[in-house]
Amino acid sequence: MIIAIDGPAGTGKSTIAARIAEKLHVTYLNSGSFYRALTLALLESGADISDENAVVTFCSGQKLEYVDSRLILNGRDVESR
Repeated sequence: MIIAIDGPAGTGKSTIAARIAEKLHVTYLNSGSFYRALTLALLESGADISDENAVVTFCSGQKLEYVDSRLILNGRDVESR
């Protein structure tokens, strides 16, 4: 089952999604966390973020996993970063 919730920032999407997931006993996945994790990796790497091809190549080489409701980037828990 996939439920997508969209809307403007600050409207409670994450809060509602987490509550729905809890009630339905399904995994809650915040796609924004994936974007933030890749941005963190890019900034830490010193990659040239103005070079679109370099960004795509860099991101393609990253390993993102979702384990026990935690986002893991290249073996490192980045959920709270």
